[in-house]
Amino acid sequence: MTIQINEPGPEAYYRELVSFSAQYRRILKKPDCRIGDRFLRCLLFAGLGVVVLAVFLLTPPLRQSPAFVAVAVVWGVLILAELLLFFTLKKNLRQMQKAYKPSSLTLDETGVTLQKENNTVRTEWKDVAFVRVLSNGVCFVMAQPLDYILSVPKPFSTRVLSYLRQYRPDVKVVR
Repeated sequence: MTIQINEPGPEAYYRELVSFSAQYRRILKKPDCRIGDRFLRCLLFAGLGVVVLAVFLLTPPLRQSPAFVAVAVVWGVLILAELLLFFTLKKNLRQMQKAYKPSSLTLDETGVTLQKENNTVRTEWKDVAFVRVLSNGVCFVMAQPLDYILSVPKPFSTRVLSYLRQYRPDVKVVR
């Protein structure tokens, strides 16, 4: 079965893929874990960190502590790390959206093939740990983390899942 993907997915699809890739090892260990929005998590932690740091800096008894400066510096570094992660995720999102090219996903008896222009990525079924159904698409999770994620946007997920049910019932599908 071959699926032609001629239009890019919505931004929510790409955001979900970036969050998915940021949590890939955890998902590999626990396939049914909740996939949180990493963008929101970074902003919440950074915002909460700023509030805690402000309270810490404005509390007079704490300023007299000998560890005051060290704690304030470490806390500030943690806030910067969260913001750096947020901007890295945003950069990855822009790169994913910019790199979109019409593609075709082929599912056959030996494996999965994704072809974009002159680039072809092929993986065998034995290398697929499981297939994860996301809110905005479907991802093939490889047993060994790779440099790419084989996925399709939601409009094509029913075709992928019906193929797996009919021809590859041995491949685990996680919802």
